[in-house]
Amino acid sequence: MVYRKTIADMHALAARKNGQCLSQEYRGMEAKMLWRCESGHEWQAIPERIQWGSWCPQCAREKMRDTIEHMNEIARERGGRCLSSAYVNSDTPLLWECAKGHQWKARPGSIRGPKPSWCPVCAKERIRKETLAWAQGLARKHGGECISNEYKGTTVPLEWRCSEGHTWTAVPFYIARGQWCRLCYIESQRFSLADAQALAAKHNGRCVSKRYTDAKSPLLWECDKGHRWGAPLHNIHRSWCAECSFERKRTGIEKMHEIAAGYGGKCLSDDYTNQSALLRWQCEKGHEWLAKPMKIMIGHWCRTCAIERTRLGIEKMREIAAARAGRCLSDSYVNTITPLQWECCDGHIWSAKPDSVRRGTWCPNCAVLARTKKRTKRERYDFEGK
Repeated sequence: MVYRKTIADMHALAARKNGQCLSQEYRGMEAKMLWRCESGHEWQAIPERIQWGSWCPQCAREKMRDTIEHMNEIARERGGRCLSSAYVNSDTPLLWECAKGHQWKARPGSIRGPKPSWCPVCAKERIRKETLAWAQGLARKHGGECISNEYKGTTVPLEWRCSEGHTWTAVPFYIARGQWCRLCYIESQRFSLADAQALAAKHNGRCVSKRYTDAKSPLLWECDKGHRWGAPLHNIHRSWCAECSFERKRTGIEKMHEIAAGYGGKCLSDDYTNQSALLRWQCEKGHEWLAKPMKIMIGHWCRTCAIERTRLGIEKMREIAAARAGRCLSDSYVNTITPLQWECCDGHIWSAKPDSVRRGTWCPNCAVLARTKKRTKRERYDFEGK
């Protein structure tokens, strides 16, 4: 039999905290009710929060209230002073002074918070020193050095020197991305006919031209299948025979059509670039989507069909709950990972994903009550505390 909470249970719950429930009607664990603590403070809260241990918010704030003496103590621990003479609350700024004599205003809550702050001037100086050291480390990775003595901000260039003695200015962001000495880079891009022949050999082909002008002037190339074409040397660094590439792409799209047919569907795209370029697919039910060939090749297929196969429905959820002497209180089902509201045979109400409940989980309160004999813990998870 399912036990339903009543207004009497709410009065008893408040009495255990030396307070009162002032509402005259109970409308469920999620409906707000009026409460009063032993200090006379009144507020509204849902019964579920009170059952889980929440109580008077005003009393809680008063327990956390600081004093000006506490602020002075915090400042002394950091080698400074609190110059204000009165404390109002954690959100009203006070005047502070650090060990170096810098003065600023800050809220007490930020000074003593979970990530306590202190002098902003000292913080900026520390960041500048740390960033300059970081910039010098970047330069050492390139075999050079950062010759600036001061860091003034992310947009202010620093001066750098490479191992060849070239100097220039740049913001650290570009150096961190891998850029370095432009003069050295230009010198490294100077090529010869021998470089062109060596590059062609890496592709199992050859450079047919007998004269080299510069990296942007066309040369004649030949692949291992005898195809010939003209292209500048700098293009060959990024590509090779266009005719061979076309043949590979044609073979690739035919393979995609075969894979799709194996699933009873189609590949609707006409061109294949590589395994990471999106193609359009269609399943046997007519659903269409974009996906990378590599995903399809490892077994991925229609996501819509997959979702439909795993959709359980609200009626199935109610059947599962009834089998455990409980109820599914939600009216609609979205999917397996969107939480629904449940109620066990003891009247405990909670939210959980359908997939979690389907795999065997149930009431978290009952689970705790089954494991513990401690009265204080049982009172937290159950009204009766038995």
